[in-house]
Amino acid sequence: MANHMSFGGPPVKTETAEEADELMRVDEKASEVEVEVLLAPPKLVYSKLILR
Repeated sequence: MANHMSFGGPPVKTETAEEADELMRVDEKASEVEVEVLLAPPKLVYSKLILR
C-alpha cells in the first residue's frame, strides 16, 4: 500500500555537508516562493507569473 503522505521520494544522499547545505538552501527558496504564491491575491500572482 502506498503512503499517501510521501510525496518527496526516497531520501537524498550527499557526499559533503556543503552539498547538503546547498540542497537545503535551494529547497527553502522554493518553499518561500510557494508560500508567497499561495498567500498572494490571485491578481497579483497572475501578474507576477506573466512578468517573469
